[in-house]
Amino acid sequence: MAAVFANHFASLPIAYGEFTTASASDTVVTGLGVLKAVFLTGAEAPDEENKFFWADIGDQAGTPAAGSFLLKSLKDTDADAAPTNATTFGIDVAWLAIGAA
Repeated sequence: MAAVFANHFASLPIAYGEFTTASASDTVVTGLGVLKAVFLTGAEAPDEENKFFWADIGDQAGTPAAGSFLLKSLKDTDADAAPTNATTFGIDVAWLAIGAA
């Protein structure tokens, strides 16, 4: 199955990098024309103020602009509440973006 996955994506452009958060919703410019998917991982250990990250590629026609994604940062509040926007920043997040063929 891994070979099929690798062959399917072999012709798609990719970009990757590391971004340091500055707000609860940062725009990351990848250099690709249009995004199809983004994968994230924390490049350092999370804390309660910066526990969760997700990427929003939108429709690639407005916000965010084509080739960009919004890096959303969330913090843990307590065991009974949903995470909320982070209020402390400066966490490094590694990303990998897949563009359109």
